[in-house]
Formats: sequence, structure tokens, C-alpha cells
Amino acid sequence: MYETMSEIERKYDGEWVFMTHCQKGEHHQIIGGVVAAHSKDKSLILDLWGKGHESKVFFRYVGSLPEGTSLLL
Repeated sequence: MYETMSEIERKYDGEWVFMTHCQKGEHHQIIGGVVAAHSKDKSLILDLWGKGHESKVFFRYVGSLPEGTSLLL
């Protein structure tokens, strides 16, 4: 089921989410999509991301990053 980012942020705070069928806003930010999986364990979500999908996919941490976590873009 499609959800907006505000719905996803409220529902999955403190978790990693894997999204498909993502929609972008006018500034190319992700504004919503279908949450295919969610977990507090990032490795489970990264495993799904690596398997490839037909639609555009996106994953992110919802909420404030845990202490000691860094991102590489």
C-alpha cells in the first residue's frame, strides 16, 4: 500500500525501511512509496536492496541515526 513519507516516518520511527514504487517531489526528494520491508537490523534491509527489483527502490533510516552510525553517499 502506498504511504507518504510523513506516514512512513511516523509508523517506522527508529527502523530501516526498504521502499518500492517510490514517488519523487518537485525537488526530486522521495515523497512516498510502498514499504516492502522494515527492520531495526540494517543488514536485513541491505540484503533485500542487493537482490534487485523492477521498480525504483529506496532505503533509509527513519528517525535520528543511532549514535556511532555514519553514512557514506
